[in-house]
Amino acid sequence: MKKRRHIQQILIRGIALIVLATLTAALLVASIMLSQRSMQQASELLSGHLRDVSGQVVRMVEDDVMALMARVASFDEGTVVHYADNEQFKQTVKGGQWSVVELVDERGEVLNSTDDARVGLSYQDNAQTKAFLDEALKGGFVATSVDSWPLYNGARLHLFSMRLPDDGGDCIVVVGCDEASYDLMWRFNLAEGALYRRIGERGYLVYCTDELFVLGTMESKLDGTQITLAHDPSKVAEEGLMVEERLLDKDMYVRALRVTGPNNLSYYLLATYPVEEAQRSLRRTQLALLAYAGVLFVGLLFLLGRLMRRHVSSRVETVNRSLGALTNGALDERVHVRDSIEFAELSDGINATVAKLEDLIEQEAHRLDTELVLARTIQKTSLPSIFPPFPERRDFGLFASMDTAKEVGGDFYDFFLISDDQLAFIVADVSDKGIPAALFMMRAKAAIKALAVSGLPADEVMRRANDDLYANNEAGMFVTVWLGMLDLVTGVVEYVHAGHTCPALIGKEGVSIVRQRRDFIVGARSGMSYHRQELRLAPGDALFLYSDGVTEAFDADGEMYGSEGLERALANAVGATTADDPNVDCKALCLAVRDDVAAFAKGTEQSDDITMLCIRFEGTA
Repeated sequence: MKKRRHIQQILIRGIALIVLATLTAALLVASIMLSQRSMQQASELLSGHLRDVSGQVVRMVEDDVMALMARVASFDEGTVVHYADNEQFKQTVKGGQWSVVELVDERGEVLNSTDDARVGLSYQDNAQTKAFLDEALKGGFVATSVDSWPLYNGARLHLFSMRLPDDGGDCIVVVGCDEASYDLMWRFNLAEGALYRRIGERGYLVYCTDELFVLGTMESKLDGTQITLAHDPSKVAEEGLMVEERLLDKDMYVRALRVTGPNNLSYYLLATYPVEEAQRSLRRTQLALLAYAGVLFVGLLFLLGRLMRRHVSSRVETVNRSLGALTNGALDERVHVRDSIEFAELSDGINATVAKLEDLIEQEAHRLDTELVLARTIQKTSLPSIFPPFPERRDFGLFASMDTAKEVGGDFYDFFLISDDQLAFIVADVSDKGIPAALFMMRAKAAIKALAVSGLPADEVMRRANDDLYANNEAGMFVTVWLGMLDLVTGVVEYVHAGHTCPALIGKEGVSIVRQRRDFIVGARSGMSYHRQELRLAPGDALFLYSDGVTEAFDADGEMYGSEGLERALANAVGATTADDPNVDCKALCLAVRDDVAAFAKGTEQSDDITMLCIRFEGTA
């Protein structure tokens, strides 16, 4: 036999697994998000350095040009001083990689030049130089390239100009650099940018050829070598990827940028960042999250254990001890559990039932017929009998009834609110009749309700009730049960179908018998498991539960009423129902079925108990 555990152990174990799974999932999601964020930050860091260094090439050339222009123009209270002596002008602009430096007035005449032969020439004499002059005279810093510069032997030049103010008019400074000199400056500045730039603590830049020969880097072990990469650098550069590579025996994140020089030769800038450095802060954050989750998990388990022990498991044990004593004949036993509304109502119900039973047995102890009448009275008093049971509620309606075939029946029904938004309801059929069946019925009803109000899911309630009813069950009785838990907000019914009849669903599409998976009966064998199933009620839908006394009613010819008769009766009753009150509608449906069964039987003696429970869901809208 499977070893049984206390409800506290089971609940804590189940809750622990749920909390652990939740925390594990949360940690996994957080870890993934942190890892993605770490990768994104690393990628953004590398991308920023690549953009900065590639742009630095142009900025450094322009800075050199601006410095030269500052030497050309001598400012005195905002006035430009022209050079009357061209030799003085050439001495001023001496140095650098510049092919030509000139001072030109607004008419395009060359005032000063590093080439004496061009002094006095006019930019207006050629369409290409005239277009450049017009652009330069618009003001600001101008950078352009021309394929053939007429004033300089027809060579390709990279030109820079700046318009300068003059009290007698405007003039511009023109700086030109031939292709070879400009390419030399471009590559020098690119190498300088790679040589003196550190990324993070251990990252660095690599300036290399298209074949990955290193031209410049601060890592001396790579300088002048050829790098081998696992990924195609052209694809990495084109698609803007960040890949992981092995460089100098270290795992590095790498991004690549392809740059093209003035001579149309392409080069690569590789930005590298150690994987370990990028993930260092990620690991610290993950460890902190793990420690926090561990403390939270232990704290929650401790708190839940104390709460469950104090408010649920100890109370259920007390109720079960009293019920066990009552089942064994100790009718002076009373239940005194009043810590919550549910347990107080359960205690009052059990005590009232036992008190009534005790009084009736004492009064009619020697008469069998009276005993049966008393048993019937006891059974009736143990079932809810005030309808509507929740007159203040408008989100659902409910009605139930039980007509026994003999003095004492084996059926029972029950319903109760687990919370403001959840209603439990039960229809069951005990295997026997008479006083033992009535006692077993009360035990089953109390056990199921005690477990249901503790907040357990329907399948767990039925599993625990089965084990509880199997214990001390020398009579070998069992009970078929249909237990439902209705969410009064969503209309979802979580239920367990333990060997009982299938309910009827009454909705907009008509009446239909809900075919469901049927689990094993309750109380006949220990260690059984039950399946939690679901169905959804739309506002206005009704669920009709019944015992087999309805469908197995017989007429004088031995014909059985059957599921078809039930569906027909419900369909006719739905068509005739006009009340706006769902409680009235539920009662009308039950009475209509009862009358239809009676009319079908035509006076034939009732062979089994007829129990019905109807609930109509209205929703909160």
